[in-house]
Amino acid sequence: MALAARVRVSAHRLLERLGDPLTHWSPIDRALVLNAVQVLFVAGMALSGWRLLHNPTLEPYYNRSLLRYAEFMLICDVIGTPVAMAIGWGLARRGHTSRVYLHLNMQWLWLLTAASMYLFGPVTTPLWLIFALLGFYSLLCLDAAIVAPAVVTSGIVVFGTAIAERVGVLPYAPLLTGFPVNPDGRIANPWFWSNMLWPATALVVSFGVFDFIIRRSRRYAAEAAFLTARLQQDLDKAAKYARSLLPEPLDGTGGVQAEWSYVPSTELAGDAFTYLWLDDDHFAVALLDVCGHGVSSALHGVAAIEAIRTQSLASARFTDPASVLRGMNGAFQMDTHGDLYLTLWYGVYHRPSRTLRFASAGHPPAILRDGTTLRELRTSGPPIGTVPDARYSSAEVALAPGAELWVLSDGVFELDGPDGAMEWSQLLEVVRTPTPAGASRVSVLRAFAERFTGRQVFDDDFSVVRLEFR
Repeated sequence: MALAARVRVSAHRLLERLGDPLTHWSPIDRALVLNAVQVLFVAGMALSGWRLLHNPTLEPYYNRSLLRYAEFMLICDVIGTPVAMAIGWGLARRGHTSRVYLHLNMQWLWLLTAASMYLFGPVTTPLWLIFALLGFYSLLCLDAAIVAPAVVTSGIVVFGTAIAERVGVLPYAPLLTGFPVNPDGRIANPWFWSNMLWPATALVVSFGVFDFIIRRSRRYAAEAAFLTARLQQDLDKAAKYARSLLPEPLDGTGGVQAEWSYVPSTELAGDAFTYLWLDDDHFAVALLDVCGHGVSSALHGVAAIEAIRTQSLASARFTDPASVLRGMNGAFQMDTHGDLYLTLWYGVYHRPSRTLRFASAGHPPAILRDGTTLRELRTSGPPIGTVPDARYSSAEVALAPGAELWVLSDGVFELDGPDGAMEWSQLLEVVRTPTPAGASRVSVLRAFAERFTGRQVFDDDFSVVRLEFR
């Protein structure tokens, strides 16, 4: 038991260094292992044949004249296989997965086995175990599309020679001149050890090795599946938390109606937005887009939008958009936030004067709709975090009763459809077109994007906020 435990530990350590053959190795690497095992068997058979040729009295039931040809074939295999392995090793090191090489490799392995079956005939049942052994390893290591043609070819050889033997075209078991038995009818000892015991032994040992590898691979796969499921649960919880931070729609009480549409491209989005009353007279709206996708972008976006939502930038006056952008730029520099930057549009509506002050940092323009007239709202300034001493300025516009403000991310209009990319003018036309009473205008825009792309989830995060000032 102690020895077996030490063997298992040593095998684990070896596989830790080499990687899991079933998941980490390339198809050519696996084929090379099959070649290495095969050439060792063939080399053993070649040595046995050399011994028989130089000792005519040993195992006299062998056909010595045909044995010379078989010996020549075995020697050619022993010489040729390392050359083929060198070619495969070179392909693997260059990252090439040559299906031609794999096909030729499998064809030769199976044809060699089929030729052995013909030469010996079915007189030695254990030798036929090699077919099952080779088939098991081939299918385990390589795709069925690589193995199947070689199996078919060898099957044609085996059944073709059997039919030829039946009709008398080919001799039966030509490598043997008689049955390998003693005068008393028992199997000859040399035959028993050289042709019956080793195939069974090889089968048991090989299945044991592969059983160890398969069990180990399955255990690691189960652990990976468990960790993946747990990670997915954490991602789902994080996505739920990020969505809980989004503001509730506003029904127009207080003079501002708000609705939005938010479609992350992955579980966690790099887009984030908020709107809130700063005081009785000032209403703020912000939408940002962090570079990249995934967890890091989402965490950066949540931290940035929370700084606005909670008004936690000490140096910023939140009624002054340019001041907010300067404060955000100082707090979220790339060199201290994992090389992440973000674009931002921020606006403040002053209810008594019905004016909107706004500023943007590398973000797409917001769209102001007054009837059928559209105006793009943006100011100059680099994305947040890219330039330490960046300058930002605010602009101001008056709002008529019923004016609409559309604040959006680039994922709303940078869409690809079957007939090409969406143009900015197509987005403007959707914003300009009135919708039936009671219909959600952002839902109409989202439905248009889904029809345009033919999908319900897009390559980039889809975020749009619509405000109506009554």
